[in-house]
Amino acid sequence: MKTLARGLGIAGVLCLLLISAAGLGIALLDPNDFKPRIIDAVQAATGRTLRLNGPLRISRSLWPTIEVTDVALDNVPGGSRADIARAERIEAQLSLPALFRHEIEIVRLTLIGPNILFEQVGGKPNWVLAPNAASATAPPVAPVAPAAPAALGPAASLSLRIRAVSIRNGMVTWRFPARTKVMGIRSLDMHDPADDGPLDLAAVLVYADNQPVSLRATAQPVAASPGLWSTTIHATAFDTAATATGTLDVAGTYDLMVEAKAGALEKLNALLPEMRLPPLRNVTLSTHLRNGPALGELPVIGATTLRFDGGDLHERAKGLALGKTELSLQHAGGTATVAAEGSFAGQSFTLAGGFAVPQRPDGRVSLPVDVTVHATRSKRMGQPAGEGALAFKGELALNALRFGGFDGKVAVQTPALAAFRPVIAPGLPSLTNARLDGRVSVHADAASIAFKDAKLISDAGEIDGDWTFGLAAGFALEGRLVSPRLDLDALLAALGVALPAAPALGAISSGPVISMAPLPWALLRGPEIKLSTAIAAMTFQGQSWKNVHVAVQLRQGRLDLAPVTLSLPGGQLQLSLGVDASQDAAAVNVEMHAPGIPLALVAHYAGLPGPMQGAVKIDTRLHGAGRTPHEIAASLEGPVSATVIGGRMTNAAFVMLTSASLEALGIKVPAQGETALRCLGLIGAFGKGVGRLQTIALDTTWLQLSGRGQIDFAQETVAFKLSPLAQISGSAVAVPVLVDGPFRAVRGRLDADGLDKLGLFIDGLFGGDRSSACADAGLAPAPPTPRQGG
Repeated sequence: MKTLARGLGIAGVLCLLLISAAGLGIALLDPNDFKPRIIDAVQAATGRTLRLNGPLRISRSLWPTIEVTDVALDNVPGGSRADIARAERIEAQLSLPALFRHEIEIVRLTLIGPNILFEQVGGKPNWVLAPNAASATAPPVAPVAPAAPAALGPAASLSLRIRAVSIRNGMVTWRFPARTKVMGIRSLDMHDPADDGPLDLAAVLVYADNQPVSLRATAQPVAASPGLWSTTIHATAFDTAATATGTLDVAGTYDLMVEAKAGALEKLNALLPEMRLPPLRNVTLSTHLRNGPALGELPVIGATTLRFDGGDLHERAKGLALGKTELSLQHAGGTATVAAEGSFAGQSFTLAGGFAVPQRPDGRVSLPVDVTVHATRSKRMGQPAGEGALAFKGELALNALRFGGFDGKVAVQTPALAAFRPVIAPGLPSLTNARLDGRVSVHADAASIAFKDAKLISDAGEIDGDWTFGLAAGFALEGRLVSPRLDLDALLAALGVALPAAPALGAISSGPVISMAPLPWALLRGPEIKLSTAIAAMTFQGQSWKNVHVAVQLRQGRLDLAPVTLSLPGGQLQLSLGVDASQDAAAVNVEMHAPGIPLALVAHYAGLPGPMQGAVKIDTRLHGAGRTPHEIAASLEGPVSATVIGGRMTNAAFVMLTSASLEALGIKVPAQGETALRCLGLIGAFGKGVGRLQTIALDTTWLQLSGRGQIDFAQETVAFKLSPLAQISGSAVAVPVLVDGPFRAVRGRLDADGLDKLGLFIDGLFGGDRSSACADAGLAPAPPTPRQGG
């Protein structure tokens, strides 16, 4: 209404001067002779140039009507268009008796197709019509027609009253720094029947999608405050009805109490797109509104009560729906309290808390927020059920009502985190008795989420630290984690990570043993990770690990795990792994110094039946490249050493490892029981995927041997020449054995003809041989030399 009043004021200025001339022109033959005088008078009164492009017409009667077409009033210099107002036609019906009382009373003022622009130019409003001092003091322009009758007096002495205004097919545009709006006027009728009496207005306005907005208003001048009107406004748009009562003036200030009801709130976005109103049902609102500090800004919101039955907010947050909600604000700039119920991805919740409401919604503000969300068990069958609470308290930044960031404390607690996978993320770990506390910061563009001093406690262990998730161009993670205790088995199970299964060589009779499936190297080309962890005590694969330190860096497809260290009974394990996956055939580098990896862990991944005791010492420095595990294995280069001193394994595992030699020698090992492993040594080097073992040494309960050979990963074959000690005639005799063939069908056979076999028998009769394989390899002390004689 304030905008329409400004427009009517400008139109009134035009009509005042036109009608002043018309009062004189009643007795004249041609009112167009007064155009120069009218233009000069408007220039003097407003400081603007009036353009009367069409002819002036007048009907001569007791109620004469003046008509002018194609009228425009100039805008201020620098404006976005040449005129501030223009109209296709203006008609003014006059009261002739009032003219003879030195009064201009417009019985009805009709404006057809008015187009009015309000804007700020150089920080100043264009609708302030300041008198032109030079024009006001200059002598009036002599009329081309005879002077006006003396009875009428000069136009400057006439008073003006407009009793009724009718506008058809008009348009008002206001262009302010905050926003630009255009509203059409389908019809507007205003009545001012008495001086200093009430003003009544009825209008049908259109906006954006041409849906009509009906407006009825009554305004009464406030005697003690010139220009201020006590106003009641009733408006209906779509299925929303609102009533506003209070005061306003033509300058743009207002102070109104608004009561409104809406069936579907989102329909009002056609009128208020900057509000981005959500789709809420059956809304009732009571609020106190005052104009913002600058023209065109959103209003200052005072005491408010808002209630609604619910709404589907899927477009704002996927899966979010609100039920009955109530919000209350005591005063402008205060804290609003909110109580709501709803569901998110099928998980029911209740919400309670408070948040500050900015006095200036259009500006940049930082608002305190303190909200707690309680998840409740779903009432619908088949839906996931979770219980827990989410609380966040901090500062929410807004910029013109748009999210500008959040910084505060967050606390999450739930007995079963997996129930919230539909709510948060499918990959959410199934941790039990989980609690997360920390400080979280969300950037204005939501491109990153940072946790500081965060602590995650669950049945799987405890993790403390700082980390940042980047969500913009691609996933990014940077952080530092510390854990006093961690059950990695439980955590991996909670994450749904399945560790590689033990190979089942007998399950498939053909095809390669080493997988030829492409590795997912492409997954390393997107994310960026920089993470360091320190774990005091970790459980993995049933083994206890101490002082575990891992540093991970991934950038542009290059992965580096270095260093990885942990304490073992025999010393500290050191591991580094590098993968360059920027190309399809990724380059892989591994370097390991492990003084003692539990045999039980090795047996698990080798598919050997346990239990096992002892530890294997590994030293290696290997590199290869490829798209598949088979290609990488077939390109390996570098030295390798694996040794065991002391340990035990099941007879079943021993038979699986040495079956070729045992069969060749005819040694029968019971299926039950254990085999003592006094020493084991495999030392050699790889070249182009072929591992040449210069040292093979083994000393066990059932078999002692030494030898050499090679493993060809490309062809998946082995070729070993071994010298096991077999029991012949009650003595241990070195028997040459060849072990060769493909991985899936390794076979062993004696490497001896008839004479050799006879020699072995005679050797056994005369005392046999002694095992020195482990001593020769430097893995055990040399056996004592038998004393000569007596």
